[in-house]
Amino acid sequence: MARQAPNPDRLPEPLLSLRAAVILALALAAGVVVGALTLWTGAVPPAAVLTGMAAFGGTARGLHDVIGKR
Repeated sequence: MARQAPNPDRLPEPLLSLRAAVILALALAAGVVVGALTLWTGAVPPAAVLTGMAAFGGTARGLHDVIGKR
């Protein structure tokens, strides 16, 4: 079976959609802020990392539900 030559006029599909990129960027920002605030209160760094990861996951899930799909 012969392979087709790539069409130079067609752009490749992006790895992530704009919606996914926005959700992940906002969730990452929220996780970093929550983790930094936790560390600032005097908690040990592993606890701050776990708190930031939990905030990332919760924010990503919440934004996924809130930001509508087309």
